[in-house]
Amino acid sequence: MIKYFIRRILWIIPVFLGVTLITSTFMHLLPGSPFTSDKLSPDAQQRILAAYGLDKPIWEQYIIYVFNFVRGDWGISLSQQMGRPVSTIIAEHIGYSLQVAVIAISTVIIVGVPFGIIAALNHNKWLDYLATGVSLFFYSIPSFVLGILTLILILWSNNTFGWTTKLTNTNPTFVDLLIPGIVLGIRPASIVTRLTRASMLEVLGQDYIRTAGAKGLSRRMIITRHALKNSLIPIVTVLGDEFGGLAVGSVTIETVFAIPGIGFYLVSSIESRDYSMILITTALYAMIVVVVNLVVDLLYGFIDPRIKYSTRKVG
Repeated sequence: MIKYFIRRILWIIPVFLGVTLITSTFMHLLPGSPFTSDKLSPDAQQRILAAYGLDKPIWEQYIIYVFNFVRGDWGISLSQQMGRPVSTIIAEHIGYSLQVAVIAISTVIIVGVPFGIIAALNHNKWLDYLATGVSLFFYSIPSFVLGILTLILILWSNNTFGWTTKLTNTNPTFVDLLIPGIVLGIRPASIVTRLTRASMLEVLGQDYIRTAGAKGLSRRMIITRHALKNSLIPIVTVLGDEFGGLAVGSVTIETVFAIPGIGFYLVSSIESRDYSMILITTALYAMIVVVVNLVVDLLYGFIDPRIKYSTRKVG
């Protein structure tokens, strides 16, 4: 298991190089630069680009960036907060993105798994049809559309009932992030609901479940100790994928709700060609996905001891 863990950790290096290389190539294909302005003459713009090393070939800029990154220098912001280290900006704003992602994944677990279990235990009954219908409805709505509809509902409620729900906040608290986090988690929760239902139905139809019932075990014990545990692997797999997706997907929700997280800054950085912010934010999202997938793979062994992390040679 230790060798497997080390091997997966080492895979972060090529993933980082691949993501940053592709991102660097494409962002330089965009027209303009961080210093493109009608107020600056072409000569002035060229001198500023030379001062920041942006006049060099793309491959040379990338190599310099990688060496600086290894030394702990992530560069400075060229537009959002001019001159400030990117690492400082990330440290100040990543907390908002993580809180939104945690609220979203909590919504997925609290809503998706129980609703899926209820639907499976009431197969072909009205509760099953209700859970399936609601999950299908919310699955059909993209998160950013649901976010816009939520904003419209909040504005209508404020005007109709005199409420004072805040829509934007430069320093939001955990309570301020509850609505955006829940909105972000609703669509993935519908996916988990349907998956949990299907996985539970498959397990409940197995012979060992009927044998456990014939031995006199209570229905509650059969469901919690046997059925649910053996249906967890596909659920955990999707939860891991969704958490990585929620971290990346928070970009749209942060933009809709004007949350000052790193997703919001990523969108602003692309608009202003802030190369350092674009590179590190994209790489950070990729690293989150890699780490989450590693955690999910390690959880497989705890859920099902039959799963091994090493391969044996045959012959």
